[in-house]
Amino acid sequence: TYAKNFLRSLQKLKQFFKEVSTGNLNAELDKSVLKRDDELSVIGYAALSMQTSLRKLIELDALTELHNRRSGDKKLRETYTKAQTKNQPFCLVIGDIDHFKIINDTYGHQNGDIVLQNVAMLLKTHCRDKGYAVRWGGEEFLLIYENCSLEQSLTYLEELRQKLAQTAHCFENDEIHVTMTFGIACDSTMNVKQLLQLADEKLYEGKNNGRNCIVS
Repeated sequence: TYAKNFLRSLQKLKQFFKEVSTGNLNAELDKSVLKRDDELSVIGYAALSMQTSLRKLIELDALTELHNRRSGDKKLRETYTKAQTKNQPFCLVIGDIDHFKIINDTYGHQNGDIVLQNVAMLLKTHCRDKGYAVRWGGEEFLLIYENCSLEQSLTYLEELRQKLAQTAHCFENDEIHVTMTFGIACDSTMNVKQLLQLADEKLYEGKNNGRNCIVS
């Protein structure tokens, strides 16, 4: 009986490793393996730790620990499909840190990275229970408000815009404040590509009209 249970658990471990190795980073290891009181449970916990590390490596941006563009794009398309299936609203936002090149040129790229990390932390905290944030590229970020109307999203976004402007970023002898410009798209008749394009157009409209604003 022990040998049969051992082999059964070994087979479950083998199946788990196979799924992870083929790209399924959301694979689940049977809990019976973890409940064992022998080396297989140790291997099982090590395998789960490896899975978590791989997921972070592949899906998260190394600097900001937000979703990177690859995983963010995948998550966005899943959100879009879910919203269409359940007939729920969702809003897509593209935001860009204003005058970020000047920050890098004035304070150096190392301090520029600190600004990116601080902003990312604010975005992540802000999106909790509302949706999620993605580092879309450079100083550009994607925000998704799930099951949320345009009016509610604009309220959330204005709160975020003010919070960002009020937050101080401290270097050795300097304290600076940064702002962001946002473009928002919320239209259930559009596909993902069209929504991204619309939000991007709104973002640049805001950039060309003074920055530190929201354009819908």
